[in-house]
Amino acid sequence: MRATANYPFTPNPNNPIVSFSYLRKDAGTVNMFKHQGIILKPTPDLMERMACLYPMDADSWATHGRIAGHYYCNTPLLSPHDEAHGDYSSCHAAGIAAQGLSGKEMSSRFHAKYSSDRDAQCSFSVRDPNQFYAGILATVYNKAYFGWLDWNELILKPWKSEADVPEIEAFFYFKGDSGAKSLATSYVGKYKRLTGRDVPALAVDFPHDRIEFEK
Repeated sequence: MRATANYPFTPNPNNPIVSFSYLRKDAGTVNMFKHQGIILKPTPDLMERMACLYPMDADSWATHGRIAGHYYCNTPLLSPHDEAHGDYSSCHAAGIAAQGLSGKEMSSRFHAKYSSDRDAQCSFSVRDPNQFYAGILATVYNKAYFGWLDWNELILKPWKSEADVPEIEAFFYFKGDSGAKSLATSYVGKYKRLTGRDVPALAVDFPHDRIEFEK
């Protein structure tokens, strides 16, 4: 999911990444940066766009010393896990992730090292199932550390134009927020004109685990 403002299809041209969040019930996320946005369809080519997962919001508007050419997934002191195959994650170099460790063990290592330090945190691999699971488990801590800011940050490689936007499965808005509903509904028409595809705008109610289609 990506929380967006007035026009959701064009990434910031000055930013080398596009920021999303990966939501699962067991991650405990009930908030987003904005109350409306897009949900990508899990198509086969989506994996190629995914770069890494930060368990905490990574404040990707700023670099924090991260390497732009590696999609902000690592720093000069933390080498990418497998650059040759597009894995720029840094938790392996940070000593958090290792072969043979379970997701729970890596999650525990992550929070023992970083606690609530969002700017210094390493990134988990999106290509290693155990690392990705560790990132989800580590997301659970966000509510206790940050309160409202309880989401993770899934980093995607940017698309260059509206013609290259990943396929969208739905737009969302927070149930009960009329302004967010109005924006999400407007996205439906814009996306139809852009791609010819019809996708719904859905009301989400994370605290109660509900997604609805409202007229």
